[in-house]
Amino acid sequence: MMAIRMSPNTESIGFSPYHMVFGKEMNIPFDISVLLKENLAKSAKQHLQELIDHLKVVKKISTQNVEVAQEKSKQNYDKKAKEPDFRVGNRVLLQGMKVPKGLSSKLQAKWVGPFYITDVGKNKTYKLRRASNHKIVKSRIHANRIKHYEDPRDHREIVNDENEQNPEDTENNDNIIPNDTQNDLINDNKNEVSDNEHDENSNNDPEFLAEKLTAKKRRNGKMCIK
Repeated sequence: MMAIRMSPNTESIGFSPYHMVFGKEMNIPFDISVLLKENLAKSAKQHLQELIDHLKVVKKISTQNVEVAQEKSKQNYDKKAKEPDFRVGNRVLLQGMKVPKGLSSKLQAKWVGPFYITDVGKNKTYKLRRASNHKIVKSRIHANRIKHYEDPRDHREIVNDENEQNPEDTENNDNIIPNDTQNDLINDNKNEVSDNEHDENSNNDPEFLAEKLTAKKRRNGKMCIK
């Protein structure tokens, strides 16, 4: 707290809160050991009058500083400010100010509605009617408490990308085999057919049949009986 009270507010008044109240800066323990003591020979009445005069000067300067800071803030706000463009029939949301008893304001919706505008009054005030039950809001609402309502149903429909495939096309494409894979399968089938033909030719060979009948087999190029 001491740090806050002795810190000057440069953005507005230009003085510390302590200086605004007591007419001087706060003395910390380090200042007491370093700074010279004030002259206490003057009377209390004179000291009090000097303090009052100083406080008047501080108040005047701080008032001017506040006015300058307010004007600067107003200019910065006006740069982004826009005139409200609400018209009769526009759908709007109303800023919720009431919080039900027993509930937290953090969990409540900040905007309620939608409403639609039925009348435009003076000083940017509007008469509202609730869209759900057509009940009229008793008091007029200022423009700073309403904003335009965007109906989700009014949004543009999602369009599928041309490059995106439909699920039916994807299912049909699963049955389609690429050309490279088809060539590999054809070559494998040809090799299997060639092997089968070779085996059949070997089985029809007379020597093979004789070996089969005599239960002989060839070892190291010679015929041997099992």
